Amino acid sequence: MAVAVIALGIFVKNTLSAEKKDPPRKVNNREILVSVIEVENSSIPVSVPITGRLSARNRIELYAEVSGMLLTSSDKFREGNRFKKGDLLLAMDDTESMSNLIAQKSSFLSTLTAVVADIKFDFPEEYQKYEDYLLSFKVEDPLKELPAVSSDKERLFLTSRNIYSSYYNIQSAETRLSKFSIRAPFDGMITQAQIKPGTLVRAGQKLGEYISTSNYELEVALNAKDGQFVQVGHQLDLSSYEGTTHWTGKVIRINDRIDPTTQTITIFIGLEGEGLKEGLFLSADLMVNEIEDAFEVDRRQLKKDNSIFIIQDGILHSQNVELLRFTKKTAIIRGLENGTLIPTEAVVGGYDGMAVSIQ
Repeated sequence: MAVAVIALGIFVKNTLSAEKKDPPRKVNNREILVSVIEVENSSIPVSVPITGRLSARNRIELYAEVSGMLLTSSDKFREGNRFKKGDLLLAMDDTESMSNLIAQKSSFLSTLTAVVADIKFDFPEEYQKYEDYLLSFKVEDPLKELPAVSSDKERLFLTSRNIYSSYYNIQSAETRLSKFSIRAPFDGMITQAQIKPGTLVRAGQKLGEYISTSNYELEVALNAKDGQFVQVGHQLDLSSYEGTTHWTGKVIRINDRIDPTTQTITIFIGLEGEGLKEGLFLSADLMVNEIEDAFEVDRRQLKKDNSIFIIQDGILHSQNVELLRFTKKTAIIRGLENGTLIPTEAVVGGYDGMAVSIQ
């Protein structure tokens, strides 16, 4: 009896286990909706993004060539002040040098007076020009050029009377006197001032820096292989970092030396216009090449094995392509036939054989 009960229990257990089955797995046949584009191979212009910091094309460092006290009239020699060409930037006390120059001119005038009297007898035909020079001579005025000599004898005569040595000494003194004041060589602005009125300036001392405010240039590094496509005179559109303001620039110089570390060359872009300031960062897209028989896609569509999804009969298929170049946001490829349908952007979770629905 016990054996029968046990056998019955085993039978019931096996029967219940046989009836218990795993529920069938649901197959997700939902198709992903994708936007597509039809491939049309063509010539694609290639540009590279470039960025650089603006600097003044004309820049000078100001140094003192003479010593003297900086006058109070030089109070405008401060950072940010602007000047027109020829305006006085600064001036130093030149009283001593001016007195020395006047003394030399007075001595020269006395010598010249005596020489002219002798010329009247030794070179009567040349007397008039020297008399005119003597009468027009003023110690307060800049030194005028000596009358031209007509013969070697006349030249030797003037040399023996120290006319030439005195004349050139005065010229040297006038040149030295002119260095006590510095004038603006072009329209511009003081960007650095290292002295103030009342300061004793010494010869060789740096006074400051002066830059042009009308002409600027942008120095940018460019991949050496792209350098062959850039020429002097090449124009391009430059914009501020925010992209709100634009200027037209032109390539003015190209340094063909390749940097061994970065494998780049340096190009210099000149530009002018309102709103430009030294130190401003500018960017542009520089056109460097044109690729024939190619197509441009979102670079995120390109897989690691240089393949891309194409769509045939609503199914995704991987297609190997030739990668020609990456740009900032796209990849330029070759190897797709005209008319081939591809997604406009990367298909998340896509795989070969995946069914998709075209939007």
